[in-house]
Amino acid sequence: MTFETVSWQIGTAIAGAVLTALLMAVGHWFPWPYPIVRIQRYTYGTTFILLGFSLWRLLNGDWITPAGLLGISIAGGATVVLPTRQTNTSWNYAKPTRPPQPMMS
Repeated sequence: MTFETVSWQIGTAIAGAVLTALLMAVGHWFPWPYPIVRIQRYTYGTTFILLGFSLWRLLNGDWITPAGLLGISIAGGATVVLPTRQTNTSWNYAKPTRPPQPMMS
């Protein structure tokens, strides 16, 4: 590897990291127009972390890694999101399996 190649790799990695940091800052520090539930917060964070990594790989001419990462992320996200969608609006909180028992004194 030449110095130019290494410096290009480092520069594009920094560009991906800066993009991810800026998008995460927007999500954390600017108000949302409506309250978002836990799964939406996880989706937002994961999406922009993967976007920064994908930008780094795409700038280096690698399209297979971001494409594979996209497919794996969609499969994993669907596994988490689709079974949790219920008719009520409180689907982002764990439901107890039985009512709490009174404490013995």
